[in-house]
Amino acid sequence: MKSFLFILLMVLCAACSSYNYDNENDPTSPSYRPPHIEASQGTRNHIKLKWEQREYAVEYIITRREGTDSEKEIFRSTSAASYKDYDVLYGTSYFYTIRAALSTGITTRESPPAEGYRNLPQPVYILRLPDGEDQSF
Repeated sequence: MKSFLFILLMVLCAACSSYNYDNENDPTSPSYRPPHIEASQGTRNHIKLKWEQREYAVEYIITRREGTDSEKEIFRSTSAASYKDYDVLYGTSYFYTIRAALSTGITTRESPPAEGYRNLPQPVYILRLPDGEDQSF
């Protein structure tokens, strides 16, 4: 009887270890859902990124792509849930993704890209007053 239970236990352990458990809500799974990221559109001198914080995340890694250029890591954080990217040009769209490094040792897959861009600068109007002074607004 003991040998039968031992063999049964070995078979069950082998079955459990070979089972490929893949669940986007399980932080031990490679498919653990990445954070959702949003990028502002039409801000004045930067693009503001914000993302949802994930349970078990110990670090967030933000990458940026411009047009057909390759992705470049621009920010890492252990606690922030937002970032302002000032290294952006007027009239250019940037695409941002985020991954989370988890306390379980797994890094999530990349999020879907979020597009962000900044507006053209607001024009400055200068009004020359009769007394020779300039008034800008």
